[in-house]
Amino acid sequence: MPNDIFVSYAREDNASPPDAPDLKGFVDFLLEQLRYEFQQLGQPRPTIFRDTRRIDAADSFEPALVEGLQQSSLLLVVLSSNWMGRPWCQRELETFVAGRRRQGETDDDIRSRIVVAHKQYLKPDSWPTWLQGKEGVSFFHRDEDDHTQPETPFFSRGKADPRYVPAIQRLAQALRRRITDEPSAPGKPVAPQRPRNGRIVYLAKAAADLFNAYQRIWDELDGRGFTVVPDRAAEIPKEAGAKEWIDAALADTEVSIHLLGEKKGYAPEELDPIVQLQLQRAGVVIDQSTAGGEAARFRRLIWAPALLPEADRGAEAQLPRDPLQVLQSLDQQRTGDKIDGSNLSEFVEFLLQHLARMETAPQRQNGAGGDLRVYVNHRLEDTEYAVNLASALQQLQIEPVFPALDGDPREVEELHKQNLKECDAVVLCYASASEVWVRANAAVLADWNTLGRSQQFRCRAVVTGPPENIRKSALQKIKPREIDVVLNLTDKALLSPTDLAPLLVAS
Repeated sequence: MPNDIFVSYAREDNASPPDAPDLKGFVDFLLEQLRYEFQQLGQPRPTIFRDTRRIDAADSFEPALVEGLQQSSLLLVVLSSNWMGRPWCQRELETFVAGRRRQGETDDDIRSRIVVAHKQYLKPDSWPTWLQGKEGVSFFHRDEDDHTQPETPFFSRGKADPRYVPAIQRLAQALRRRITDEPSAPGKPVAPQRPRNGRIVYLAKAAADLFNAYQRIWDELDGRGFTVVPDRAAEIPKEAGAKEWIDAALADTEVSIHLLGEKKGYAPEELDPIVQLQLQRAGVVIDQSTAGGEAARFRRLIWAPALLPEADRGAEAQLPRDPLQVLQSLDQQRTGDKIDGSNLSEFVEFLLQHLARMETAPQRQNGAGGDLRVYVNHRLEDTEYAVNLASALQQLQIEPVFPALDGDPREVEELHKQNLKECDAVVLCYASASEVWVRANAAVLADWNTLGRSQQFRCRAVVTGPPENIRKSALQKIKPREIDVVLNLTDKALLSPTDLAPLLVAS
């Protein structure tokens, strides 16, 4: 039976005082008062779903809990430091959001379905993204000028002061008003289903220390139309059949995404922990696809942050990790693996750009470039090197496209823009050109939409040629975010097709 309101709270916020165990906790009292206010307001009278088990340490997200979230019109978050410290609670928020997204609702529609009851003061910039900017109803008074007792709760040790009543009335009215204005009520239009893009990706179940990152990546992928498997609410079997379950989920996917923290998750019966097991099973898919000597069409994208997100590792200090060593401690490196050790936001950007390039990747035979057109952008002083590079590209069956370096400046610029708009990939020649020219032209490639393109570049590269210098070496070690690959060929005066083969892999 559908519910109107799902209450997300931390069980610590419902504890009774130890010296008066018969008194109600904050949440029990809150819901009792809400139901009373609903009675006074009359019909329609909202119904409330509340999970009383609250087994926060459990590994599984019970189906009944998922169903309660999916069938509820509103989510009431009892926000506190306890709630913020419970990944389980934030998982309820993310599951509610995901369910609404699958019904085709916009982010603004979803935000309007989330109501916040503030049990205590928390800095707004520490709230989860979906709660940002929401005023909610506060059950405390905060006096910033009183440094001895800046915050006074309206409910403490089982008792409420007179200020509690107007607060609970405001909360009840806000909830009932949203139920009355329910977008899917009879006579009102229902939002269309969010269209899928036809692409399936495997997002590996994460251990508890990277659960928040898992939730964000799920939402990023789902919001862009990807079908993400396995389902967010599904659990890898703890008994026999875990391998088969993972293999079935990997079928028909083009990529698997793995988040490697310090924890490895629970271990199914007689098997490795789930983080390691999923990585291994995806590796088997790569091995099988390359058994005949063909290029892998499936690959693993791996996030092994050098520094774990502070929210997931606690306050203790942490030494930087080597992402490659983290991977090798769990499974061997495979052909096509992409390993990233940056922060979460940078990994998400990398992930989305990589998936965009994979979508438009050309079909090749025996490593040939097919109909790939590459814009070989260069300065006049690098013409000889660019011609050398173009000759090597042609031997890979790739069509090089040159800029115009002489003529009316406006026409030169128009041709440059046209090449950026129409070519499949772009290579910046960095031989005698200045570093500032390279970095300025790399920055232009950051957003393909602004260039009038219909899709992302298949590859954005810098090829460094002679003479050698320390700045070119630095560019390879710390490449610009807008560049996918830097080829350091400063020791080669003449280029061969083999030298440029990494461009095919990158695209």
